[in-house]
Amino acid sequence: MKSGTVGSWIRWGIFGAIAVWLIILCVLSKDVLRVGINNEDERRIELEKELSDTKRLVKILQGEKEKLQKLSDEQGYLLLQNKGSGKFDSKIQRVKDKILEIGDSKGNGGGHENDKQLYSLEHEVAKRSLDNNIKEIYFYIYKFIEEHNSTEFSSFGKRAIDQLLALLAESTNFSESIDNAGKWHKSSLDSLTKRIQNRIHKLQNPSDCTSQRLLICDLNKGCGFGCQLHHVAYCFVVAAAANRSLVLENDGMSWRYSSKGWESVFLPVGKCKTSNSGILGPASWNGINQEDRVVRLPIVDGLTNRPPQLPLSFPKQIADEILKHHTNPPAYFISQFIWYLMRNNENMEKAITEAKEKVPFGNAQFL
Repeated sequence: MKSGTVGSWIRWGIFGAIAVWLIILCVLSKDVLRVGINNEDERRIELEKELSDTKRLVKILQGEKEKLQKLSDEQGYLLLQNKGSGKFDSKIQRVKDKILEIGDSKGNGGGHENDKQLYSLEHEVAKRSLDNNIKEIYFYIYKFIEEHNSTEFSSFGKRAIDQLLALLAESTNFSESIDNAGKWHKSSLDSLTKRIQNRIHKLQNPSDCTSQRLLICDLNKGCGFGCQLHHVAYCFVVAAAANRSLVLENDGMSWRYSSKGWESVFLPVGKCKTSNSGILGPASWNGINQEDRVVRLPIVDGLTNRPPQLPLSFPKQIADEILKHHTNPPAYFISQFIWYLMRNNENMEKAITEAKEKVPFGNAQFL
């Protein structure tokens, strides 16, 4: 009896243990299933959010692509149309058409391009256009990323900017190191500069000032030094266009920046002066082709009958050379006159040298 009772209790104990184990297993399975369901829900929500963000990003980029495509079409940068006889050639022709002739057509250095022609004008203009387009895309993307500053663009933006900078550097090499293009441009510009300076020197130093056609320029325009310098450069360009020698009013003695006049700082602008040129009563400006031997030019603000040779024009005779070798032809051309005007005299050179010697270039850091 006792043995049967003990066995019965053992069996009930085993059944009870199994029942408890099954209950625990069911509870655990339910929890695991619930966790799995929750994880699936969270993952689904996360994927839906990523999909929504991706769709939004695609929509934004699609809009920007359409804007860029429209900009490209408007600017005519599709260079492969009609084998080069389409928009791109028209663009070059429009640039040429805007170039205005300055001075006479004889002895101005036309046709003196260096014998060795590394690249054509069309090649250089196309190369310049490529550089400009890369820069524009860089600025556009940089601004776009700046305005949409978020983590979704951070890695893309950094990669895009790095690639564009590398592309711009590689493109620049074609203007500098490839085929020694940089030396070719410099040599050609040096040669052109020499010819222009010789032409200016010849115009400013005629054999007979009493018969030379002159243009009188008032140095003291009511503005600062830089503005006055640009004013005299404007006078100089008009004088060259009219084939006249430039003479400063009162030989530049009435100059607010020096009581001793223009020549206390710079070399004389030319051989002809008020005292040796037979200047009696200068005529008022009436146009580029007026017959009066001596003409006084007003400031540009009050100029009537404006000649077409005013800045930002440059001579047609040397247009191809400048366009081929310089990215800003008007700036290059006007700088030739400013360079001539700002030739330091001996006293100024001495003052500059003494000032340089006082600067401790080898013993200090400069920011």
